[in-house]
Amino acid sequence: STTGYEVRSGSITVNGAIVNENVSLVITGVTTNLLSNIDVYPNPFQTMINISNASNASRIVITNVVGKVVLNAEMNKTANQTVEANLPSGIYLVTIIANDGSSVVRKIYLFITLNLTRFSKPIRSHIYNFLDSMNQISITSSFFPLSF
Repeated sequence: STTGYEVRSGSITVNGAIVNENVSLVITGVTTNLLSNIDVYPNPFQTMINISNASNASRIVITNVVGKVVLNAEMNKTANQTVEANLPSGIYLVTIIANDGSSVVRKIYLFITLNLTRFSKPIRSHIYNFLDSMNQISITSSFFPLSF
């Protein structure tokens, strides 16, 4: 299909001589990534992963940081999908594969609950400051004692 392209006609001159030759243009290698607008959220997640703009997605593969596949499932080709992933706390790579074989990878974090009450207040303060300095981790007061 030549959708989005203009049909043009003209002539070709070779070494000063006009050559009449039918030319067919074949479009190759001009594709758009079917998954360029895909979004995987929330991040961090607990048990459910939402995927939006996924109507061209055919499969999801989740691997842990050592490369072990922990989830491999077909997708239902709807725009917005939810995947249940009962996984241990950690960092995961979500690979979404499109109908044409192209893929995108997103890094996600499983929600981690820390119980720091067994640590002394100075140690809790250091842990809190460390976690707070990391952009990818959100601290929820119901899970983390904010009083030191």
